[in-house]
Amino acid sequence: MHFPAYRFVGPGRPVSADSGYPEAMTDGVVDSDELLRRIRLARDWARQQEERKTDDGTAETYRVVREVLDVIVDPSHH
Repeated sequence: MHFPAYRFVGPGRPVSADSGYPEAMTDGVVDSDELLRRIRLARDWARQQEERKTDDGTAETYRVVREVLDVIVDPSHH
């Protein structure tokens, strides 16, 4: 599974050319804003993948992932 590269990760934080993620993703604890930003990126990516897939089963899988991430971001969606 390949997530889209993103370039804004905060000042002074090096980004991997291969993945677009910070080079040291596990170097420490991320704050709640960073965690929420990452979840939103994953949710948006799942939405894009859902829209691109012609196979109903694959699109359904991405839809379920997106819906779970929607609930994490905003529990009132449940």
